[in-house]
Amino acid sequence: MKRLLPFLFLLSCTQGFAQYSATDAHTAEELATELTGDGLVVLNPVLSCGDTVNGTYSGTGGLGIDNGIILSTGNVDKIFVPYEWGYVPMGNGTTTCGIDEDMNNYLNSIGDSSVELYAACILEVDVVPKAPTLTLDYIYATGFGQWVGSYASGCEDFVDFITIFIKGGTEYTEYKNIATIPGTDIPVNANSIMSEGDESCAAVEGGPYTEYFVGTSVDMMSYFNYDGYTTVFSPSASVTPCDTYHVKIGVADIRVPFSTVQSLSSSLFLKAGSLRTTGQPVDCPDPEPSGLNDYFKQQSKIKVSPNPFVNGMAVTIENSSVNEQFEITLTEIQGRKLHHYTGSLNEVNIQLITSGSDLRPGMYILNVKSESGKYNHSMKVLKR
Repeated sequence: MKRLLPFLFLLSCTQGFAQYSATDAHTAEELATELTGDGLVVLNPVLSCGDTVNGTYSGTGGLGIDNGIILSTGNVDKIFVPYEWGYVPMGNGTTTCGIDEDMNNYLNSIGDSSVELYAACILEVDVVPKAPTLTLDYIYATGFGQWVGSYASGCEDFVDFITIFIKGGTEYTEYKNIATIPGTDIPVNANSIMSEGDESCAAVEGGPYTEYFVGTSVDMMSYFNYDGYTTVFSPSASVTPCDTYHVKIGVADIRVPFSTVQSLSSSLFLKAGSLRTTGQPVDCPDPEPSGLNDYFKQQSKIKVSPNPFVNGMAVTIENSSVNEQFEITLTEIQGRKLHHYTGSLNEVNIQLITSGSDLRPGMYILNVKSESGKYNHSMKVLKR
């Protein structure tokens, strides 16, 4: 059940009233619907993070994007509150792993292989573009300790991390991160944008790119609990109309030995309706007007029972082939992978029947993906 978190605070007389309200505990399809704009079809939304660290928000104020969705490593209900010096907007980051392999591999390929990401909050969708350029709008915000490069040795290492991956079509055989400094391949984060501790920021070529940094004003401190944030970024990717692409949007904490910064949270604010395409439109065959019809079709065909379960469960798929090969993954609600099975539906069900015996009571995510690509669906399952 979603919880409404209203916030209303008085700013200076020059700005009038600023009001933001946020709700947490959204489903993947709700977030995808909020984010989807014109010129594309969105399919198969999957959310990998806890209820308290994702949400939607709206209102007016100084943030730069006044309505959209939030993916965070801290609690959404700790964002739009009066600023507290030294306060850490904690979420699932200090108690669970939530490691995402794709984000972690990307970080290690461009930075320090000794660190890893955790407490990831990730939204994934498949998109079918109807025009040649895919784009979206976002802001990244984090706490003081990250902006000043206060862990390890200043800005020689990366801090909390965001990625907007695209993969698919004929252009992107591997994940490409488009959450980068405009005109470069340097990822957007606190080190590349701002470091008061070391203005040279030798680890970031040409950085820091302080023109994209916005320090939280005194007025905003009455309703915003981050020290700084970025200007609005609008990255884009060239795509082929009517092809299918996978978009994976994530934010994660970084785990550094003996560091206090890893306890700070970061958030992505993505503008409502900004996931869109631009350019000359193309008539793609059989478009789905809602952008989520495929999700609900799969939801009606794929069933898991019993749910809730005690020792295990089984998956049934309407009209599936006996020889169809599947990949089934069971993860914690925060994203940590627990079980991974491959084979025919009968083969994976033999393993699923006992998959719950070693699990604690609680909510989990079961993802069912077919080798043919016909099915890719996630659902919540409850262990009693």
